This record gives sequence, structure tokens and C-alpha cells, in this order.
Amino acid sequence: MHWIDSREKYSGEWLNNQQHGWGIHLWLDSRGEGKFMRNRYEGEWKCGLREGFGTFYYANGSKYEGTWLKNMKDGYAFFTDELGRVSQTEFYHDRMIK
Repeated sequence: MHWIDSREKYSGEWLNNQQHGWGIHLWLDSRGEGKFMRNRYEGEWKCGLREGFGTFYYANGSKYEGTWLKNMKDGYAFFTDELGRVSQTEFYHDRMIK
């Protein structure tokens, strides 16, 4: 099932009118200076929230590949910065743990 409005698009699985299962969420804001692409999430959803394993692609070219809990990055992940440098790291409540 899909939905689209003027700023966002979702393609994927639904349960009880919420994103649930696997899906892709794309933000449709215009490309501007310093943006190589649009923000995009591909991965698992639970009750309308990013939860499980997923990849978030940032407009500047960086990406987060790892686990999510209630819409927040949480757990072990690979983070690729905008220059292509990859690091294995851990996140807790959306914050990188050093």
C-alpha cells in the first residue's frame, strides 16, 4: 500500500492504518545546496514507528545502517559519513555512544 502527500511518500506494508512490516519512507523536499539526494528510510516498521533493522539515507550522502527502537537509532550500527568514511558504532536513544 502507498500514501503520498505534498512532502512525503511511503510504500510498504500496513496494519491497522499504520506502517507495519517493511517499507520505504521518502521525504520529498527539494534538493538544494549540499544535498545529493532526499532523506529516505528503508526498513522495518512497527505500529507506525521505525523499529527493527533499517537504513536511513541522509540528503548529504551519509547513512545509518542499524537497529531502531520507537523511531530512534538504538543499538549497534554502521555509520557512513558524507565523505564515505564508515565506522561501526553504537547508538542509544538516537545518540552515538563513544
